[in-house]
Amino acid sequence: MARFSFVAFLGAFLLFQIELIAGQFMLPLYGGGYQVWTASMLCFQGLLLLGYLYATIIPRRTMPGNFLKLHVFLLGLAAVLMPWRFPSRLWVGNPSADMLLKSLYFLGLPFLLLSATSSIAQAMYAQTPQSRTRSPYAIYGWSNLGAVLGLASYPLVFETCFRLRTSYALWRLLFGVYAGAFLLLLRQDYEKIADVAAPPQREDRPPAAFMWVLLPAATTAAMIAVTDYVNTMVPPMPLTWTLPLLVYLLAFAAYYFGEAWSRHILRAALAASLAAALLLAKVFHASQGMMTLAGANLLLLLGCLLLNRELYGMRPAHGLLPRYYLAISAGGFLGTAAISLVLPAAARNVFAHYADIDAALMLFAASVLFLFAPRLLEGWRKYAVAAAVLAAGVMTSNRTVPGVENVYALRNFYGTYHVKDDLAEGVRIMIHGATPHGMQYLDKSKSRTPLLYYGSNSPVADVFAVAEAADVALVGLGAGNLAPYARDKSRWTVYEIDPDVVWLARKFFTFLAESKASIKYRIGDGRMLLEQEPPRSLDMIVLDAFNGANIPFHLLTREALEVYGYRLRSAGVLVVHCSSNHLDLPPVLAAGVDALGMEGFAREAVPAEEGPGALRLRESQWFAGTRDRGLAARLLAAGWSRVQADAGNAWSDDYKNVFRALR
Repeated sequence: MARFSFVAFLGAFLLFQIELIAGQFMLPLYGGGYQVWTASMLCFQGLLLLGYLYATIIPRRTMPGNFLKLHVFLLGLAAVLMPWRFPSRLWVGNPSADMLLKSLYFLGLPFLLLSATSSIAQAMYAQTPQSRTRSPYAIYGWSNLGAVLGLASYPLVFETCFRLRTSYALWRLLFGVYAGAFLLLLRQDYEKIADVAAPPQREDRPPAAFMWVLLPAATTAAMIAVTDYVNTMVPPMPLTWTLPLLVYLLAFAAYYFGEAWSRHILRAALAASLAAALLLAKVFHASQGMMTLAGANLLLLLGCLLLNRELYGMRPAHGLLPRYYLAISAGGFLGTAAISLVLPAAARNVFAHYADIDAALMLFAASVLFLFAPRLLEGWRKYAVAAAVLAAGVMTSNRTVPGVENVYALRNFYGTYHVKDDLAEGVRIMIHGATPHGMQYLDKSKSRTPLLYYGSNSPVADVFAVAEAADVALVGLGAGNLAPYARDKSRWTVYEIDPDVVWLARKFFTFLAESKASIKYRIGDGRMLLEQEPPRSLDMIVLDAFNGANIPFHLLTREALEVYGYRLRSAGVLVVHCSSNHLDLPPVLAAGVDALGMEGFAREAVPAEEGPGALRLRESQWFAGTRDRGLAARLLAAGWSRVQADAGNAWSDDYKNVFRALR
C-alpha cells in the first residue's frame, strides 16, 4: 500500500499547491481581494469533478493495461504544455469568465490529472492481493493529508522563503517526480486495472447516493461561506484563505485511516483548535477579528466532523469507490457554485449581510434533517420541510435595525454593498462587506462635509491643505468622500475596478456632483490603468482601495510604487490610506518609495470613541511619499512623522513577507 499512498499523497500535495500559486498569480488582475480565491474555487472544484469523471469513465472505455500508459502520456504532455507565465492581460470583460478561461489555460490539464490520482491509486490497489486485508480507504486519508500539507506549507514556507516564480519552478520539478512515480508503478506490474465500476459487493440503499452529494455540498458551502466571512475582518493572504480549506480537509481525512487512528486524529484536531483559541485570547490578546477567525473555523470543524462521520458511514464496497468519490466531488462543486455563482445572482439586490452564512446553514439544516429524521421526510414531507428551511433562511437574511433604513443593496463579484440611512446620526452610509466605505450628512446644508476617515481632523485633510494639486488620480472611489477637497478647476481621474461602486456613489451620494473638480472615471485596476498615463502628468495620487482588512497587496509593491512615482511631477505626492488593525504598512511603503528618491511620512488620527458624532469620525492611518523638500517640511509641521526606510520591509510582485508586517 505504501507506493499507492505515496502517489496519492504527492498528487494531492501538488494539486493544492498549484491552487495557491495560481491564486497568487491571479490576485493582481482582479482587485487583489479574497473574492479572487473564493471565485477561483469554483473553477478548481469543476476541474476536480472532471478529474473524478476521467478516473471513473476512461478506464472502462480503454483496453485493459492501456489506461496507465495513457495517464503517464498525458502527464508528460501536461508538463510540456503548461505555460511558465500566467496571462496578465484581460481576455474578456467579465472577471469570473476571464478567471475561468485563464485558469483552464494555465492549469487545466495538470489539475485534472492530479485530481484523479486518489481514485486511480485506490482502484489499482483494489486489484492487488493486499486489498483483501487492508482497506483502500486509507489511501484516501493519505491523499487528504497531502492536501493539508500542500495548503499549510505554501503560506508558512514557500511564500516566505521563495519568490513566486521560484515556487512555481519547484512545483514543476515535483510534478516530474509525480509522473515518475506512476512509471514506477507501471514497472511493478500494476498495469491492469479492472473495471473500476464493477458490480458492488453489497447493495446500497437508494438514499445513500443522494446523501453522498448533499453532505459534501453542505460542508463545502460552509467552507466557502466561512472564507468569505473571516476575510472581511482579517488580511486576505494565503494563510487566511486556506485555513477554512485546511479545516475542511482535516475533517475529511479524520475518518479514513481506520477507527483507531480516526479517534486520535479527532482528539488532536479538537485539542489543537481549543488550544489555539485559548492562546489567542489569553496569551496574545488577539483582536476581535482574529478571535472571529478562530471561532468560525472551530465551528466549521465541528460541523464538518458531524456530517463527514455520516458520509464515511455510508461508504460503499470497493467496487463503487469511483462513484462514491465522484458523488463527493459533485457535491463539493454544487456547494461551491451555490455560494460563489448562484447566490450572487439570486441575492444581487437583497439586504443580506451574511447571506453566505445563511445559505450554508440552510444546507446544513437540510442535511441534518435528511440524516436524522427519515420518517418525517418520507414522500411529500421532505419538500415541505425543505421549503420551510428555505423560507426561514430568507426571513433571517433580511434583518433590520431600529432607526436604520435600508436604501439599497447590491451583491456582485467584488462583494456585498449596502446603502443605509442612520436616522439617529443623520447620515447615509455605504458599507462594503462589513466596512463603512462612505458617509454623508442627510442635511443638504452639510452635505459637502467630509466624514468617516476623511474629516477635517484626518491626515488626508492635511495633505490637501499643504499640497498644490491640480491633477489628481484617485484609486478607489467609495462614496466619493474626498471630492469636497478638490480645488477650483482641478482635474480628477477616478480609477475604480467595480463599475457598480461608481453607480452607487453617483446615485445615492452627492459628493461627486457637488465637487469643484472636473471628474472622469476609468473602470479597471488602478495600477494597470495608471501605467497607461503619461509620465510626470500628476500632482497627487491617492490610493484608497482597501476594504477593511481586505488589502490589495499588488498596489503596494515596489513595481507598483515605481508606476506611481513615474507619473508624479517633481513636487507631487503619493497618498495611501493604510488603516489596518493587523498590518503595519508605513514601513513597507517607506522602503518602496525610498528606492525612488522619495521620503515617507505617516500620521494617524484617533477621534474620540464615545459621545455624539462618534460614528461620523473613525480612526485612520495615512502615508505620504514625496520628493519635494518644501512639501516634506509642511507635512512635518502639520504633525506628520518621518518613516525610516528599511529595504528588508519592501514587497515586490514576486515576493512579500506579510508576517514581518504583522502588528
